[in-house]
Amino acid sequence: MKRSTKIFTIFLSLYSLLIFNSHSPGEDVVGPNGCAECHSGGTFDGSVTVTPNAGCVGINATLFMTVCVNDADAIEAGFNIKASAGTMTPGLGSRLGWGGPTILTHSAPLLISNGQACWTFEWLSPMQTGTVTFDVWGNALNDDDWFTGDAPYFVSTNIEVKIALPVEFSSFEVSEKAGEVRLNWEIQSEKGNDQFIVERSLDGTNFEAIGEIKSRGETNFGHSYAFTDTSPFLEQTVYYRIQQQDIDGRFSYTDIESVFVNSSNIKALKVYPTKASNSSDINIVFTNTFASTNVFFVVDNMGRKISEHVFEGLKGRNEVQIRSTGLKNGMYYLLAGSDKNMVEAVGFVVGR
Repeated sequence: MKRSTKIFTIFLSLYSLLIFNSHSPGEDVVGPNGCAECHSGGTFDGSVTVTPNAGCVGINATLFMTVCVNDADAIEAGFNIKASAGTMTPGLGSRLGWGGPTILTHSAPLLISNGQACWTFEWLSPMQTGTVTFDVWGNALNDDDWFTGDAPYFVSTNIEVKIALPVEFSSFEVSEKAGEVRLNWEIQSEKGNDQFIVERSLDGTNFEAIGEIKSRGETNFGHSYAFTDTSPFLEQTVYYRIQQQDIDGRFSYTDIESVFVNSSNIKALKVYPTKASNSSDINIVFTNTFASTNVFFVVDNMGRKISEHVFEGLKGRNEVQIRSTGLKNGMYYLLAGSDKNMVEAVGFVVGR
């Protein structure tokens, strides 16, 4: 053999080796065309599928996935799968790709049996919510040791990652009684829960925290919780919700519940005598629907406050006295209320 022929033969062999190594079976191609970066041709009568191909999982959750290349005319097959987030763990016949833990590929071409070649592996969802996209490429090989006649297939699918909460609410109710709002909620199961934050709003949109309840511990049988808002907004609709906080900082909310809070504690307010001298007692009779601190203001006919009187009223009928000493002759009004809100007013005259 001539020297030039030997050199050409060696050069051709090295070139073939380099080409084989750069496009070897099982290589993960991260280009936009996946397997089609290296393979082309073929009958294109097959497909590549991935299961599950949709759905929801929790954050940091393990999902078993399967990729199948389907082609009854081919001999062996390979695949690539690339996730937009999360971590791949190889299974039998697969390995991580060169692009990192979000890429998986076959470790060697797999023989097709009954028109199908499949790989099963694990995917660990990310720590944040959102939608993860899986781009999957399959390649059916005709066993010619190169790309001519091979058929590449492609499919893209999405899996939504949602928070898997360690707390399951079975009920949440609010009720008003005696000028206070009672909140009750029940938990079906509780794991990894830290505390509950009670939130209140006047418009159902902008909430403020008004209290917190610590978790009673892990359970599979449920817990009951309660909170009382002793100083709600009165004579209007008030909105409430419960924020549940995990020990790792994640949180969720109950549905929003609302209640109208009445403030009409004092009933049947009377003053006698309605015409009094400026040195006599003025008797105040009123009925409380619940025990509370009652506040009375004496104002003149111009609305100016003259005096203030505070009494601890019992539930039911109450009668108290104030002195009219120092009041000038004229028309006055007694404004009556509680430590929560002003509710009623009556008039009386001083001077005869």
